[in-house]
Amino acid sequence: MQAITFIRLNSQRLPNKSILPIGGIPLYEYSMNTMAKVKGIDEILVNSSEDYLKRSDVNYRFIKRPKSLDGDVDFNELMANAIPHIDSEYILFFCVTSPFLKQETIEDMIDAVQNRGYDSALPVVSIKNFCWYKQKPLNYDLSKNIPWTQHLEPVYVESSGFYIFKKSLFEETGRRIGFNPYLKEVDPFEGHDIDYEHDLHLAKSFLEANLV
Repeated sequence: MQAITFIRLNSQRLPNKSILPIGGIPLYEYSMNTMAKVKGIDEILVNSSEDYLKRSDVNYRFIKRPKSLDGDVDFNELMANAIPHIDSEYILFFCVTSPFLKQETIEDMIDAVQNRGYDSALPVVSIKNFCWYKQKPLNYDLSKNIPWTQHLEPVYVESSGFYIFKKSLFEETGRRIGFNPYLKEVDPFEGHDIDYEHDLHLAKSFLEANLV
């Protein structure tokens, strides 16, 4: 299986976030180091307009893409550009902005798609709280007795850290999540993704408190 990540430095929410230092090393090194240890990953691909990770200690293959794809483009455009460089049946896409992914989590998800009948896999974080969507309660009924939060039906949020899917699934449907996905529940620390400056400060706090 090949693992691939897309990197750009012109993020509007937190510029240069992929290379910002956290715990004394660049952010990207956390997920790169984890992927290098995962059983089942044969090669790591880094897709970007420039090779920003020249100082990485991990072996990877750099795939250059047009600078036009560094702008406000969606995942499907990036993956469609990278697909010709991928020759494995399964693809593991990961974000270097999710630094606390665990090796055992990833290996369980790889096993799920290769051996347990799932066509894709993704990590999710469970929320057991009173959730609303479009001005309506999502996981409880206002006309009934309000339950304790521990008794609520959980709502699952994609952690966005990584996705595993068949190459043919994306080629045929444009989807990275299939029709029978394996939802791997992870805790909020492992599922932490860095998009904004406060996410970066939280990640640093997790490290300082030895929570990850």
